[in-house]
Amino acid sequence: MTVDEPKTVEVTVLSLEEEFKIAMQKATSGRELYELVCRSLRLRENQFFGLFFETEDKKTKYWLKRSRNVLEQLPKAQNIRLTFSVRFYPEDLEQELIEDRTRHVFYLHVKRLVQAGEIRSLHEDVVRLAALAAQAKYGDFKENFLTNMSLTYLLPHYTLDDYLVTKNVWISKIEAFWKEYYGRTNEEAEIEYLKLAQNFDMFGMEHFDVKDDNKRKCLLAIGPTGLVLCERESKSKRLLEFNWNQIENFMIRSRKFIIKMKADNENSAKNQIFFVKKAKTNKLLFEQSVGNHELYKLRKLPDSVDLQHMKLHALEERDRRKEEHANLINERKLRQDAEKRREEAESQLQKFQLAAAAAKEALQNSEKSQQNLLEKLHRTEEEAQLLKLASSETGVQRSQLLSALSVVYAIINNYYAENSEQERSEILQKIQGALLLLEVLPPDFLLTLMADCLVNNLPSVEELQPLLNVGIMKLPKVSPV
Repeated sequence: MTVDEPKTVEVTVLSLEEEFKIAMQKATSGRELYELVCRSLRLRENQFFGLFFETEDKKTKYWLKRSRNVLEQLPKAQNIRLTFSVRFYPEDLEQELIEDRTRHVFYLHVKRLVQAGEIRSLHEDVVRLAALAAQAKYGDFKENFLTNMSLTYLLPHYTLDDYLVTKNVWISKIEAFWKEYYGRTNEEAEIEYLKLAQNFDMFGMEHFDVKDDNKRKCLLAIGPTGLVLCERESKSKRLLEFNWNQIENFMIRSRKFIIKMKADNENSAKNQIFFVKKAKTNKLLFEQSVGNHELYKLRKLPDSVDLQHMKLHALEERDRRKEEHANLINERKLRQDAEKRREEAESQLQKFQLAAAAAKEALQNSEKSQQNLLEKLHRTEEEAQLLKLASSETGVQRSQLLSALSVVYAIINNYYAENSEQERSEILQKIQGALLLLEVLPPDFLLTLMADCLVNNLPSVEELQPLLNVGIMKLPKVSPV
């Protein structure tokens, strides 16, 4: 009993975005598999892409022929792996790539080539590409966004290695350009990236080692606008150029590659002949040249009905997204304005709150000061009442003392008269009784009393005080008032 072989084969496809598996029939042709992959990737403009497989050493790649059976083209292997990639380049990416999905796949492809160093340009252009890549992936500029991330996604490795520039300097250069692209959508940033990269010398070029008819070693490059013969030591140094509109077709004979040129009005056509080291490489050179030339001729034809519908739909879709983006920008601006007004209102409110707090504190301090003043005023009024009362009492006392002093002096004068010893003793007691009053008086009151005595021409209190401690006989005789 024999076991039936499976009718399907699993193929692993590696695209620019993901890796996925497809089950195909063994009799599937290259065209059928390619169309199935394009549907899986949502690509309608499939004339620019292709499927290829590589040799084990990864030095040679072979594009899958669409007219032949897939399994017949592949080497015997347990696992079948195919790579989906850009194969042919348009002359004008912005004009010829209709759908945004197609442009996005081209953007990923070109960016990968830039990162790998296969497409090189001036230092400033590479930094500008990095800024566009940041806008396409991260949106509008964000302060300090790049500080803590690796720059390998934005800058090619040769730039980071060759230029003696610190990371902070790279970041400042990228940010300066990134700010210029503020407000662009990711689709617009990707288009700008492709337009800039399209101007690089090596853009879209695939090089083959050849010898010209003089046996000189050269590089023959296939590009978007035609074939270019370059020096082997320097790809940027061009020797000859053959534009697509000058070429009739191509031929190969074993390792000989022939470009059949068109005749012009003045000169007859002269074929260009080159020699390739391997016949397989010559076949690949031939297929790539024919494919690019066919794409050129296809561009010259009127648009088909399907292509017209595709362009119209893409234009409507683009206009719709532009309107949505414009509305988004407008809403963002309104939100920013509202946020600005809110911040200003919060700032004003904070100022008013601070002013109100200061006014409240000032009012509290004023009320406290007023209360203190009222208390001081009340104490002052009480002291004034006490002083007034004391002044009244003091006036009476002073009047009484002055009268007493007058009496004392009258008595003293009488004392010197001819009196008996008994009468003098009685007079002395009277004088001492009158002077006892002086001991209970405060000093300031005594000073006032002394002044009053002087005014009334009476002996001062100091002159009378010794009468308490000495005999009356020792006092000088004073004249009565």
